[in-house]
Amino acid sequence: MLTPMSKYYCSEMCNKVAYDSIQVLGGSGYMRDYACERHARDARITTIYEGTSQLQIVAAVRGVCSGTAEKFMADLAEREYDGEVKDLLETLAEGTERLKETIAYVKEQGNEYMDLYGRALVDIAVDLINGYLFCGQASTKVDMEIPIGGNGPGCNGQTIPMKKRKAMLAHRYITKNAPKIIALAELIKTGDKSTFSEYEALVGPVPVE
Repeated sequence: MLTPMSKYYCSEMCNKVAYDSIQVLGGSGYMRDYACERHARDARITTIYEGTSQLQIVAAVRGVCSGTAEKFMADLAEREYDGEVKDLLETLAEGTERLKETIAYVKEQGNEYMDLYGRALVDIAVDLINGYLFCGQASTKVDMEIPIGGNGPGCNGQTIPMKKRKAMLAHRYITKNAPKIIALAELIKTGDKSTFSEYEALVGPVPVE
């Protein structure tokens, strides 16, 4: 389950980062004078070769709905974490319960429905698993200072404890994705099967030369 999840998440994320980079740099990001356009072209193939993103979802969603993801997240939840991330762990626990309810609903609808909303199911599971991993990193025992942005020549050389930075990243990731998890769960539980039942009307006739 984790293998297709990792391939799916990483390849989709690198495409998003490359695309956002072009948006930030504007025309310069699109020109071959700069490295950004090459990064975007290189990133694009990752969602296609060694199995497309949709194939990774088909492989991963079985693990999500069979209980494998639930067991894995239960193991993650039982690990020792710092008290500073307690509120984040509660948020993740709520998300996990929501995922369980959603999976139960999907099972009642059948395998076709599971495939229809496979991406949303996998996205929820990935966000929850990543959240636990971030909390684990934020609970590190390593005590060291790391530089903050702008710590180059001529800068003030400010640093921040690595543990604090990890906690900030965990908080940002989990709180940002919590509303997304709720929205995806509600979307799945709408029961909308129009992709199957009204396909011909929605798509329209295929042009024939």
